[in-house]
Amino acid sequence: MAAKVTENAIAGDILIIKELAKHLSYSEKEIQFMIRLAESGAIAVESLLEEAISKVGNVERCNIDGQDFMDGSDAKKAVVTTLDLKSGARAATIGNVAKKNGKLRIMVADPYIKDGLYYFVVPQEEIKGKHNLKIRFNKSGGEPNKIRELNSPLALLLSDTTPDSLTDRLWLDYRVNSFKEMCA
Repeated sequence: MAAKVTENAIAGDILIIKELAKHLSYSEKEIQFMIRLAESGAIAVESLLEEAISKVGNVERCNIDGQDFMDGSDAKKAVVTTLDLKSGARAATIGNVAKKNGKLRIMVADPYIKDGLYYFVVPQEEIKGKHNLKIRFNKSGGEPNKIRELNSPLALLLSDTTPDSLTDRLWLDYRVNSFKEMCA
């Protein structure tokens, strides 16, 4: 049985669909239909993301393991979720990155705020050996936090904590300003 789609995931997918619609040639009726599909979890928003990146970035899509585009890059989308209700910790987790061939083009939706969309281009060498990436966000909604994860070189020097397997970089180093810039 498929997992139930959460309200948060639906809200994030709708934000992403509305942004992608600006770059694709869909009618208002088609956009509303895609939103209805998103509300039931019946649309692959990742495929729309790939289509929009292909069009805006003029890069050909492909069916090669480890990449979505002929330039070796891959597209990912994520939605910011609350990790811990007590602390208010929030993050977007980007999964299945271990076998990617090139850079990641990541679109993150934060449904806690209006127009909460963020774009990242992460080079392949930064994801090598990782299974997932986690981008932490402000607990009240808004900008990604400017913190390093537990296993960053600095954090390892300053503490004796066990390295976190999810990430070791300040992902904001790879944030770009717009969808168009992410597609370039």
